[in-house]
Amino acid sequence: MKTLLNALCITLILVSTGAQALEKDPKNRRVTVKGGEIYKGGSPEPYNVIMLYGLGEIGVARMDIASALAGIANIGGDTLGFELKGISPDGKTFDSAALNSIELLKKESSYCWSKLFCRVLTDFGERDHETRLAAVKTAAEVLKGQSSILYWIDGPKSAELVAAFKEIAPQLTVVSPHGGDVDAIINEHSKRAGRPAMMIGGVPKERGAHFNSLEFDSCELLDYYDALNAVPLEFEKWTPTTEGLTQAEIDEGFYTLFYRNDMSNWTVMGDKKDGFIEHWGGISWNGKGGRRVQSRKRYGNFILRLEWKLQRRHGNSGVFIRAPRVNRESALGMEIQVFGDPGEAPNKNSSGSIYDVLAATSNPTNPIGDWNTYEIYANGDHIRVTINGTVVQDVNIQDHEKLIPRLKKGFIKLQDHNDEVTFRHIRIKELP
Repeated sequence: MKTLLNALCITLILVSTGAQALEKDPKNRRVTVKGGEIYKGGSPEPYNVIMLYGLGEIGVARMDIASALAGIANIGGDTLGFELKGISPDGKTFDSAALNSIELLKKESSYCWSKLFCRVLTDFGERDHETRLAAVKTAAEVLKGQSSILYWIDGPKSAELVAAFKEIAPQLTVVSPHGGDVDAIINEHSKRAGRPAMMIGGVPKERGAHFNSLEFDSCELLDYYDALNAVPLEFEKWTPTTEGLTQAEIDEGFYTLFYRNDMSNWTVMGDKKDGFIEHWGGISWNGKGGRRVQSRKRYGNFILRLEWKLQRRHGNSGVFIRAPRVNRESALGMEIQVFGDPGEAPNKNSSGSIYDVLAATSNPTNPIGDWNTYEIYANGDHIRVTINGTVVQDVNIQDHEKLIPRLKKGFIKLQDHNDEVTFRHIRIKELP
């Protein structure tokens, strides 16, 4: 965790080469404000921004952005903040080479279900008002089709700057101390009734789409932010048990995460707290809305053993490993797919696959309604998956570019994919 947070303490510069124009965002991705809340597309969304610096140098790699997205999601940040680069010192022209970085940020954040937040005038904090005014007009002309990003305009005479920006790009949504669609405030008491707000440099007690937060890259602050986003179970004192284990497993160092009817090591993360319940001696899906069942602690290197069964052909679920607090676990950690496909040829979405990356080498799953066993071995870059005694994955992360920036430590989560699934007899051995 410490290494990951240190990696976030860097400088963000949006510069690249060769881009000519940005494609206009579709309406269903627009950031808007309605009824005192921020919407992304058709639903209200929280914007818990982590502002990073140093990510968008010329030639920035997809891997660098992916690592940053994993890092902020791991501590509960659902939005990546970046600085707009490419505006000339006089504010009047824009280097189109910077557009490549914006496109890459958009592509990677979309894949990871993260949102984007752009600080427009970072390089113009000490400039005169006329230069700043020219800069926001240039930015608005370049960005006017980029409505999937939330923008921040700060500094002196912000109301006039926002008005100039919005005159050219009225469809863009702006956070600002004055004149914006979302109020930039420094404490909770400054929030105006009926207005969405973003607390700059702090975390409000009240969270949600109408009250958002922006944190900067202080590593101490990010540790604090991570703790604020924890669920109560993470702070409870706990003595692991060996209930249900064989003597051989006890001797090997395994302990129990779930056995029979004890869900005390798990938190249902969705709005529907009975979306997963203890049933049939396992953790069973009980209706849409449970979202995820999350382990009480993070795991990096381990051997995880469990059993699962689905109730219909092509039923869908998954076991997330090294998963972050928020955003897309299968893109930031890994999902070991659970799928009702006995007898079918394996693919990137079938049982035992590393979802959307690597197909299993075979498909030894049992008939629908029967139990299957998983053993998932994760040790550094080595991932091995065994189904019903047959090894179906045995890979080195470094051999697969899409896996390299993924988290190396995170939660174990069980997936709600709107299908009847049950997990039971879950045990783990932590590796050094």
